[in-house]
Amino acid sequence: MMRRVAVVMLLLAASTPVYAVDEIGVTLTPAQIKDLGIATTPAAKTTAPPQIAGLAMILDPVALIQAVADFDSAAAAANASRRQSERLAGLYKDDATVSQQASEAADAQARADDAKMNALESAANQAWGPAAMADDHAQITALLKDVADGKIAVARVEFPASARPAPSQQMTLSAGTSDRTVAGTVLWPAAGLNQLTDGEAYMVKIDAAGRSWLRPGLRLGAGTTGTAPPRTQVLVPRAGVIVADGALWCYVAESGGRFTRHRIVPSDSGAGDMLPADGITIGAAIVTQGAGLLLAAEQRGLLAPPTAGDD
Repeated sequence: MMRRVAVVMLLLAASTPVYAVDEIGVTLTPAQIKDLGIATTPAAKTTAPPQIAGLAMILDPVALIQAVADFDSAAAAANASRRQSERLAGLYKDDATVSQQASEAADAQARADDAKMNALESAANQAWGPAAMADDHAQITALLKDVADGKIAVARVEFPASARPAPSQQMTLSAGTSDRTVAGTVLWPAAGLNQLTDGEAYMVKIDAAGRSWLRPGLRLGAGTTGTAPPRTQVLVPRAGVIVADGALWCYVAESGGRFTRHRIVPSDSGAGDMLPADGITIGAAIVTQGAGLLLAAEQRGLLAPPTAGDD
């Protein structure tokens, strides 16, 4: 290693560049490749469904429960008023044992209770989503007790409009650390669109048992599998990724001792020692040892081009 550093230092110390770089990359002699300890690893591939990223926020369980309770109470009152109005209207029509004024008052009360019920239904739709309130909100009845007991947290998650996760689809929600990462399950679409991103929102349930950090208002990152067909991704060894000019690059070894610097764009965060990235072909020989030395030499144009006498 000391010899390699000495070689580079000698090259970089030259007063006048002996090799003018005219494109992104450098060409080395076999001796220089050996002295710099250049090693490569082929870019691999993987085929996986696309991952979709979104944003989530934990909702206030009290507000969710209260929205349904208020609607239930208003619906019961509206049904009672409607039956009373129909009964008095029938009596007034049949034998006039009830005054017209009493019948009209009952009808007005029924209409007022209907209006209140509709307003509270709209509020519940905003809280839970229209799909949840359909069919006497049977879909959320089973959830209410678990939400009240703190066993389940409910989050509103926004994804790009193209994502469209299906009901019961799994996703991962994270507050930024591994100990604050949980699984969530899509319930149904939420109400409203994100006006800024034109995205769509979904209600998601989370197992909250033993997770006191899942507090209302907490914002999390969300990720799930997209519905598009799986695509092939190129995997670049992280050891070969370098930073230059505010971008990510890697060197690809080509014939004749040529090492070309390629800009890469991560297609997602990836995991482990490989980075999914666009801009590299499968099987390309990625420089995983000595990439930083190549960059230093390239930027100074100090490495000599091969000559006929080099071996």
